[in-house]
Amino acid sequence: MTANLTGWFSPAQAGQILGITPQRVRQLVRAGRIACITTPLGRLLDPASVHALLAKRRRQQAGRKSQGRGQGNAVATSRS
Repeated sequence: MTANLTGWFSPAQAGQILGITPQRVRQLVRAGRIACITTPLGRLLDPASVHALLAKRRRQQAGRKSQGRGQGNAVATSRS
């Protein structure tokens, strides 16, 4: 039986999608945050895992942006 690997990503491809280095992708694989299989040609990353991590990163970034609105722009001045 052969698996259908169409759409699976190399670490470099996943890194481009996620905006991180292939080395960081491999760290995430070792940490169990991205599912993969090992083939004779190397690791292939599960597209569902990559897209789930991308969605999580986007939600976190959106949360940080909304928390920062209207804050931090005021400059305190003292009058002598």
